[in-house]
Order: sequence, then structure tokens, then C-alpha cells
Amino acid sequence: MQWGELPPDELQRLAHDRSAHVRWWLTALHTTPQAVLRVLAEDPHPDVAFQARARLGQST
Repeated sequence: MQWGELPPDELQRLAHDRSAHVRWWLTALHTTPQAVLRVLAEDPHPDVAFQARARLGQST
């Protein structure tokens, strides 16, 4: 299994990881599903939320 091939339930768990670095990493993965990006778009860390919204094509 490669980094971009994590199961959806694992990606959902990582979207709630306490490390902002882990959550930001998810926003940078090309294979992160839209559902996970939507969760991350509401992240309390501004860098994570900004990157997720940018990936979703939303304005900040």
C-alpha cells in the first residue's frame, strides 16, 4: 500500500488527528476524497482549512 492508497476510513480518522501537520498533509494528497477535504475545510488550524478550501475550489 502506498501513501495515496489509504482506505477511506483511515483518511477520515487522520482528518481528525491532533497533529496539524498530518491534517495538512492530507490536504496536499491528490487522492484525498472530497468528503475528507470538506471536513478539513472546517479545521481550526488556518493553514489546514485554507489548503482544503483551495483544493475544493472554495473562497476563504
